[in-house]
Amino acid sequence: MQTWLRDRGQAVPMQRPKRHKMKMNGVEHEMLMPGMLTDEEKAALEAARGPEFDRLFLMGMIRHHQGAIDMVDVLFKSRTARRRTSTVFNSRPMSYPINSIEIDSHARDVWRIPQP
Repeated sequence: MQTWLRDRGQAVPMQRPKRHKMKMNGVEHEMLMPGMLTDEEKAALEAARGPEFDRLFLMGMIRHHQGAIDMVDVLFKSRTARRRTSTVFNSRPMSYPINSIEIDSHARDVWRIPQP
């Protein structure tokens, strides 16, 4: 992603991909990328043990993979995607099946975790 951004003269975020800046209605906001855990969710995950850790981890991973699908959807509705650059268009066909398989797998695993 960093190469893709650099090649297009876009700002490349630091290696802390947790938050990025986005302009909405002329105002710049700092936001979490889709699918990333909030600081509170990370703290809850760190404090959790046993089945509760497993459940929180898997639910976070489900959201993470859904975030990847959502970002691809947004990208392909943008003007940049209309230019049909090979890097972007070559990655799209695999994004949906790979992330969907991971979501399904994690969802099955969540159901296997013993209930408290």
